[in-house]
Amino acid sequence: MQILQADFYQQIALDQRIEESPLASERGEIRDRYGEELAVTTSAETIIAYPDEIDDPAGTADELAGILSLSRQAIRDRLGSDRDLIFLERQVSDSTYEKIMELELSGVSSISEPKREYPRGRLAGQIVGFTGIDNFGLEGIENYFDGFLSGEPGLQIREIDAMGDRIPFANNNLEEIDPREGHNLYLTIDETIQYYAESALGKAMDEYNISGGSIIVMDPDSADILSMANKPDFDPGSFSQFSSERRLNKAVHDTFEPGSIFKVFTASQFLEQGYINFGDMLYDPGEIVVDDSTISCWSDEGHGEQNFIEVFADSCNPGFVQMGLSMEGQEMLAGLEKFNFGDKTGIKMPGEASGQLEPRRFTELEQATISFGHGLSTTPLQLVTAAASIANGGNLYRPRLVDRVVDNDGKVVEDFERELIRQAVSERTAEEVRKLMREAVKNGTGTEAEIDGYDIAGKTGTSRLYGDEDIYNTSFLGFLPGDDPEYVILVALYDLEGEDYYASENAVPVFNELADDIIRHKNLPPARERLESAGEKKENNSVKIEDYRGEEVEYMRRLLRKEGLNVKLIGEEEYITAQRPLPAAEVSEDSTVYLYAGADMEADKTMVPDFRGMDAVEAEELARQYGLRIDGVVEGEVNYQYPEPGKRVEFLSEIELE
Repeated sequence: MQILQADFYQQIALDQRIEESPLASERGEIRDRYGEELAVTTSAETIIAYPDEIDDPAGTADELAGILSLSRQAIRDRLGSDRDLIFLERQVSDSTYEKIMELELSGVSSISEPKREYPRGRLAGQIVGFTGIDNFGLEGIENYFDGFLSGEPGLQIREIDAMGDRIPFANNNLEEIDPREGHNLYLTIDETIQYYAESALGKAMDEYNISGGSIIVMDPDSADILSMANKPDFDPGSFSQFSSERRLNKAVHDTFEPGSIFKVFTASQFLEQGYINFGDMLYDPGEIVVDDSTISCWSDEGHGEQNFIEVFADSCNPGFVQMGLSMEGQEMLAGLEKFNFGDKTGIKMPGEASGQLEPRRFTELEQATISFGHGLSTTPLQLVTAAASIANGGNLYRPRLVDRVVDNDGKVVEDFERELIRQAVSERTAEEVRKLMREAVKNGTGTEAEIDGYDIAGKTGTSRLYGDEDIYNTSFLGFLPGDDPEYVILVALYDLEGEDYYASENAVPVFNELADDIIRHKNLPPARERLESAGEKKENNSVKIEDYRGEEVEYMRRLLRKEGLNVKLIGEEEYITAQRPLPAAEVSEDSTVYLYAGADMEADKTMVPDFRGMDAVEAEELARQYGLRIDGVVEGEVNYQYPEPGKRVEFLSEIELE
């Protein structure tokens, strides 16, 4: 045994007298961008017992039952364990600890354990997340960055005798490994703006019949998230008292149909791809028919003839459908994918949803509805990240929630720098869309978002949930200031019921309150002068369209652009084969002329405007602009037409007027 099996028995003897005890590491802190504490580690007493040292388990259980949260029987069962040490209740309050220590019960003691605390309570709870009883991150930042925050536990090694007592002076070569404390995280969150956002949402919960809401405030130049608020919320210090649904960060985890705020991004594609310009005229008869489905404008009578600026400001669905269907479907989707719709942003948070951009069946109807923000899903985070690219000049950055990781000596362990994903649109397009958003606030559906002395850009959104009940999601996307944005603010309210379901009646007031708070908090100066909006442009000169068929493409493109016209080329041949508007039409100098070079113009479709009530000259002019022909000679005032207004027909179709 001593010679042939020496190693075996030496190991058994060593295992009997060597005890290894882990030494807990202190978890790192989570702070906002200015160092305000959001999560810290303190200590709390855990009540333990040594069953072998308790002579009267039943009596001891009677003493403890009125103080601990456990029942008398549960305590009695634990005290009857054959283990050397048992936990009775972990991390008790100071008052509970003091009451138990005053009893001086034999075999009952305590040990100190690290405890996670959240000094701001519910504030930013769904961002920060929480830890479990063993101090491991379970949700939110606590979970995603657990490796940085938790540190590394140490190890205490000692020799013990048969009674479990330490042997003094035994084997001084045994080591004690000190724990490595966790690193500290500095978020991009501004605690004050976070408070304002949560307060504004809390008031909305009281005032409107909604199930909840989300607000995100972002710095567009860095993609720093300054606030990410959700209601309902929860207290991470007592997370077990709240449902998993309340603990979800809806701004990251949940998707919704954005509605008309999505027009910000489809409009950017119309402009970016050259399909439209500010001076282009569109006609809204109140509804448009696509694949036998009728798409209506919120205005029952329709808006009539409007330029693109007015179509955007008034949030006219038929106008956006006309433009959306003028594009090739995959071309529109590819442009929207540059904003990262349909894909995750890559934010450093667990459980991000990707949303859905392209439906399983991408028909003409789906293309039409996507143009005004229906038939797709997105997260609030995706929307505000995409909007930031419009605000900053076209660059799509990955959203940042954590700025840096710092050790206990103040040394930066990891710095999360700004990360460019791609250029979503050109700088010119981004500037033009900002002008459209400013016009929507000055003269369109977002007028309630105006703040005296400040320039605001924005877009409202209202989408009805599918089903029989009248339930809506409403939203407002705003830039502050509108001309050179420092803050992108998204307000989304969920499952709104009631008569006041337009975003201007609920989401916009929430935006106003938050924007006012930010203006005061950051001491933003008012606009030095009244900024000219897109709709305040002086009258443009008109240009008479000639017959360009047979002309060389590049020559005509240069010539028309010199005349102030936007040119959209369709096809790849050298000479022009078709055009719209048709010859003899008169358009404003910033309108779009479509030149077809080999492509089949008649394969495309256009909406039939409402000619009724027009005189013959007006009707013929409108028909030329839409690429339609009038059957026969028309005189007097139009009182009948076929096809009826809102129908879509092929270009160069003949319209019957009486």
